Amino acid sequence: MGIQASLVDVGFVDRGVKVANFHVLRETKAPAVLVEIGFNDSTNDNNVFDSKRGEIIKALTKAILIEVGVVY
Repeated sequence: MGIQASLVDVGFVDRGVKVANFHVLRETKAPAVLVEIGFNDSTNDNNVFDSKRGEIIKALTKAILIEVGVVY
């Protein structure tokens, strides 16, 4: 399961994956993604932040480990 799907499973709205030529991604020498974990002006996102902090951390960690090929 990818990073986006993991965040959707926790309760965030699926806004899709975007591709952009951001400096922070383009100029790094390592594989990189930029993750926006919800929006602070969204009541739903704030409720998810408040009630599922641990789940968000675990979902992101697992998805990143899978992406880099680490078996946990």
